[in-house]
Amino acid sequence: MDNNNNDNQNPNQYQNQNQYQYQNQNQSQNQYQYQNQYQNQYPNPGSPYPVPGKGKATAALVMGIISVVLCWFGYFAIAALILAIVGLVLSVSAKKEMQASGNFMARGMATAGLVLSIIGVSLSAIVFISFLVCVSSISSIVNYNWF
Repeated sequence: MDNNNNDNQNPNQYQNQNQYQYQNQNQSQNQYQYQNQYQNQYPNPGSPYPVPGKGKATAALVMGIISVVLCWFGYFAIAALILAIVGLVLSVSAKKEMQASGNFMARGMATAGLVLSIIGVSLSAIVFISFLVCVSSISSIVNYNWF
């Protein structure tokens, strides 16, 4: 009678163990699928996967800042104008790359680079033209023959 009682417990015990193993296997597969699904969309900050457009967005932001700073220094306004135009091109290109990949991690940097580049283009053009007007008016006064 004891053997029958043990035989009845053993199949249930094995069924519970098999069911537990099956549940663990399903959970690990679901976790793996979840990790694979979101791995490419949101890479870790220290991950080896490059974020599309992030380098261009950073370069556009730096060029926009430098162009806004340089535009106030007379002849450096030419360099500021060139840097601002390059910053415009890079920020637009970065936004297009992010749009195509669906990853918008550096979108704020690209927008800031675009805004600063637009400000840099307008300020450097105004400052350079006004600088040329001032230099030409000073040179006409100096070259004027008073006697």
